[in-house]
Amino acid sequence: MAHYADRQGGAGAPARRCALAGIVMTAKVTALLSPWLDKELTVWRLLAVTLLLAALNSVALGLASVVRGLELGLLLPIAILGTLTGWTLAATSWPGWWAGAIAGSAGVVLMTVRVGRLDGSILALLGQLVGLAWQALRWPGNGPPDTTPLQSTLAGLWLGVVTLWSRLLEWVANMAGGEPVFDPAATALAWGVALWLVAAWSGWAVRRRDQSLLAILPAGALLVISMAYGGGNFAFLLLLLGLTWLLAALVEHTVRERRWQVEGIDFALEIRTDLTLATLWLVAGLVALAQISPVISAQALAESAQRLIWGQPLQPGPLARSLGLQPPPGQSGVFDQARLGGLPRRHLLGAGPELSQQVALLVQPDSQAVNRYHYWRSLTYDRYTGYGWVSGQTETTTYGAGEAIEPAFEVGQPAVVLTEQIQAAAQGNGLLYAAGALLAVDQPYQVAWRRPGDAFGATVAAASYQVTSLLPAAGEAELRQAGNRYPAWVRQRYLALPREAPVRVLALARDLTATQPTPYDRARAIESYLRTLPYDLNLPPPPNRDVVDYFLFDLRRGYCDYYASAMVVLARAAGIPARLVVGYAGGEFDPAQGRYRVSEADAHAWAEVYFPGYGWIEFEPTAARPRPERAVESASLPEMELVTPPALAPAGRIAWQPGWGWALLLALAGLALASVVWSAADSWALARTDPTTTAVRLYRRLQRYGSRLAVPAPPGATPYEFSEALISQIALLTSNLPTSNLPTSSLPASNLQPPTFQPSNPSTSLRTSLPTFQPLAPAAPEIERLTGLYVNAVYSAHPPSAGEQRQAIQTWRRLRWRLWLAWARLKVERFRWER
Repeated sequence: MAHYADRQGGAGAPARRCALAGIVMTAKVTALLSPWLDKELTVWRLLAVTLLLAALNSVALGLASVVRGLELGLLLPIAILGTLTGWTLAATSWPGWWAGAIAGSAGVVLMTVRVGRLDGSILALLGQLVGLAWQALRWPGNGPPDTTPLQSTLAGLWLGVVTLWSRLLEWVANMAGGEPVFDPAATALAWGVALWLVAAWSGWAVRRRDQSLLAILPAGALLVISMAYGGGNFAFLLLLLGLTWLLAALVEHTVRERRWQVEGIDFALEIRTDLTLATLWLVAGLVALAQISPVISAQALAESAQRLIWGQPLQPGPLARSLGLQPPPGQSGVFDQARLGGLPRRHLLGAGPELSQQVALLVQPDSQAVNRYHYWRSLTYDRYTGYGWVSGQTETTTYGAGEAIEPAFEVGQPAVVLTEQIQAAAQGNGLLYAAGALLAVDQPYQVAWRRPGDAFGATVAAASYQVTSLLPAAGEAELRQAGNRYPAWVRQRYLALPREAPVRVLALARDLTATQPTPYDRARAIESYLRTLPYDLNLPPPPNRDVVDYFLFDLRRGYCDYYASAMVVLARAAGIPARLVVGYAGGEFDPAQGRYRVSEADAHAWAEVYFPGYGWIEFEPTAARPRPERAVESASLPEMELVTPPALAPAGRIAWQPGWGWALLLALAGLALASVVWSAADSWALARTDPTTTAVRLYRRLQRYGSRLAVPAPPGATPYEFSEALISQIALLTSNLPTSNLPTSSLPASNLQPPTFQPSNPSTSLRTSLPTFQPLAPAAPEIERLTGLYVNAVYSAHPPSAGEQRQAIQTWRRLRWRLWLAWARLKVERFRWER
């Protein structure tokens, strides 16, 4: 498995050549050793489980390439352990429903521990239990054991589990309510459990049922659907196809060898070598053809899945993003690079900032804001490139002096309206500075809008101006209760990260916030973590790599640009909308003149997090700056008029439109799951009866299906005559005869004219009545087998054995769907005939 783990960034030609060479070498070694190994298929088990593990690992690799925040360190162990769990359970005598319950429960527990980082708590709990047992042994001399540490650990463990599953339920509820949001912990839990289940099923289906294609089908569907949303490297899908074909050839030939051994048919062991080489050449050719053919390419498979779900090619939507699937980049518009502006002078994270004591701003605030720590906002950035920040495409609007703009702020929430007189330095750059959301300026000004309510920044020609702004004043309690029902434009723009975002950055965000109950607590956890890193201005320029990854894992120190960038990226990775803001912070208050003196040294970059109903709230991840002060609840503010924003023009809400295709897919999946559960329960009930009762019940079911297929059982007909007529009817239904030849249920049985049955040789007569090239050809021997078992059970002195009972149940499970298909064909043909 290390071979695949080393290539988590992609599966190029070298990886495919190495994988193919490894498979060829394994096959040759196996062929050389097979004559010396026992015939109980030890080699088959080894090769089958190896191919299964390789196939499921290819699914894990594919998911890691398209699902945001899923790293191979999480997915590969899940794929391996899930497959081995299903393989091991298949070796037991437990029924499928019981083994499935065990496997599913194990997967849920394992993912809860892994995603919630509860392994440390569990180990501590085990250690405390051992210590408690030791104290109990020494009780007579040292008094009763102290259970306080154990209770504390149990409480912390339970709180982590409850918090994690509460986040999952909230994530599901948001999707059900039509407002899906991305939550990294819930997404990792959901994808991990899904991968575990399909891996466990694959191991079970191959070993217990000898059905390789059915074993890989759920895993393949999981990979195809994820790629239909998120694109990704289709080499993983090709690798899965190749491994599946190899596994199918291995399983089918092994089943054939077992049958030959049971029937006493002699065969040469050299056939294994010939078959292995032929299969390898065939699979290599098919994979190569799939890669170069425009008709059967892997891309076509994903596009087919898109059309099945939506009826048209994929349109990005919030549901896909909430699942961590980032649609592949298409034709994007031209984004403006960061404008020339105030400090940080190099918001693209170049060399260290240029600091000086030159005055940048003189700010005379309201009296109510004198003792506040101020942030004067100039520019906001929404798009992280991996090397710095840029703004999305903007449209500039000109406003007259005193003309108010439309604030994107909810009515009735606690807020402060600030009016400040600002004088910029003579060498100013024309950028407008305001504490909070801009409302109006007493001079003509311009605002660059990404959309209504989402400003990139503003400019003003005058060096001195009075600015009115709106500052949210929510306390911690209100922010914790704000929830995560973000507007569509916020989810689309301020949760976005580059598709190449380093996996360890995403994993760090998940680990820091997995057990935090609210978006506010998660943002505070990220802020607190970053503030533990030392502040340092003397840094080399970042190398040609992701700067946040470089800061978090290599530098481990930095200045405000690094802290703010890391805060925004980690918040977005944790499912919290955030943006980077540049401007000035702090300053020195001059009581004599009643104003702040803001120097170039106060140039700053910080993070802002969006809270529904409150707008953008400042967070301070830089260790050298004080945190913004927030009351436990809303601050007690003097009476002032709250701004009532006018209704904004619709900005084109991006919502997921599932269409009928998605509903049909869910319905079919539900029916398939229900049929599997029902089949397992029916098989379990049949196995609990005695063999004679089972034989009688199965024959009665054959008669009921015969009645549905217009083959009633006359009172004087023998079981063999009835089965002969039933097989003839199925042969007629699967042939290309005119529909007028099909009888209706009102016809007597004599009109069916079944072929004459010869009791001395029933096998030949029954099997030759059904064309062997038809899909339902196996129905003939299966009907014959159940009929013979019934005759032995009712008329013979030797009742069926337990082994024959198990074979009959397995036969019925295969025959049942063939009879249902024949009945459906009869209904369709009768409808066409009547029309």
